[in-house]
Amino acid sequence: MKRLNEKCRSNATVSANYQMRHEKSRLRDRTLMILGPIQKQNMASVQIAANRQEKLGGQAAKCKSDHRESTETRE
Repeated sequence: MKRLNEKCRSNATVSANYQMRHEKSRLRDRTLMILGPIQKQNMASVQIAANRQEKLGGQAAKCKSDHRESTETRE
């Protein structure tokens, strides 16, 4: 009888582990389904920003130095 209980307990553990792995897999798939398009959009935004910076040819750096000079003269 004791051996039967141990076998039932081990079967329950195996089943619980399987269910937990299945649930984790399902959640991961769902997360990827939700985040996938967002990540693609973010990557596109980063690429657009990089292209814009390249087109400006360092104009942002010049603006920064101008801003720094204007704040120094104000003080």
